[in-house]
Amino acid sequence: MEIGIRRAVSADAEELALVETKAYWNDSSISEPQKFRKESYTELLNGGADIFALTYDGQIAAVCIVLKCEDEDYSGYAEISEICVVPEMQGNGFARKLILHSLDEARKNGFKNAYARCLGGADDGFEEQTVRLFKGLGFDVQKSSPDHTGIYEIIFTRIL
Repeated sequence: MEIGIRRAVSADAEELALVETKAYWNDSSISEPQKFRKESYTELLNGGADIFALTYDGQIAAVCIVLKCEDEDYSGYAEISEICVVPEMQGNGFARKLILHSLDEARKNGFKNAYARCLGGADDGFEEQTVRLFKGLGFDVQKSSPDHTGIYEIIFTRIL
């Protein structure tokens, strides 16, 4: 059982899309999710995004996308815009390992701070897991006030 982390390349777009599709299988807002995600990964990779893939026995099991943050409040931060692990591999520390690797690469690329965000308010346990993960990686956590539907934003920041 060999685990590795590598920078993804354009040829990986299909496999990256499959990982994300499996991780978010129930997202009914997107028709043909794997095709949509493959096109998105191809565009990101061709645009120079840093996409890291954690492999388990030669297959991509987790994906992390790091971009230059476009939120004006966090200008110049490295943004973890996506982290996903195939369901059958969740609970093995793969997200943690992949985020740490991605943060190290962001630091090597000159970033001094990192940023991530997610939405909270659903009763699915996702928020609690996400907060625990990022806090465990040394991120500060800030929650916004809920909107009229009870949804709020969670911002994670960390000095690299």
